[in-house]
Amino acid sequence: MYMNPKSTDADLIKKYLSGNEFAFEKLYKRYEKPLYGFIYKFVRNKAVTDDVFQQTWHKVIRALPKYTERGKFSSWVFGIANNACIDYVRRKDVALKDEAFSAERMDELPDADGMQDDKMINMEDKLWLKEAVSKLPPEQKQVVLLRLYAEMSFKEIAKELNCSINTVLGRMHYAVNHLKKMNYEVTKNGL
Repeated sequence: MYMNPKSTDADLIKKYLSGNEFAFEKLYKRYEKPLYGFIYKFVRNKAVTDDVFQQTWHKVIRALPKYTERGKFSSWVFGIANNACIDYVRRKDVALKDEAFSAERMDELPDADGMQDDKMINMEDKLWLKEAVSKLPPEQKQVVLLRLYAEMSFKEIAKELNCSINTVLGRMHYAVNHLKKMNYEVTKNGL
């Protein structure tokens, strides 16, 4: 069945809810890689990422009939993924680990090209940046990932995390400072 490649998320949702399974497949393909990358960066384990990724899509499918267009669909989906990651960490009482990225999935993770914070855009080594972000404290890492990969506004992040926008901005500020410090230490030591 032909589906306009420029169909909006809202169009695809309406078509899916009307019984068009292909519309959901298109929606899924649109968010598959960035969502997988976001979850992987949060839980740092491929097997867990696969589980949380699948749980996220199950939750999306169940919640789609109740979805309202109050914000961007992408923010809604990444919010569900964020909550699924937090649930996993709480349920398993697991500390986030600073493992190296899996070489087999590295080329499928989203690039840093979509980053919107000018201070981060200037960092040349994307691999270094991905590893550096993984070393941030969990609260800062969460804000950075939601901002960069879910492309959420700070206001949307505050709503998703149920905290003030000042808290979110503070976490981003500290994250940027940590990343700058890590970059300085690497440059200073000639690594």
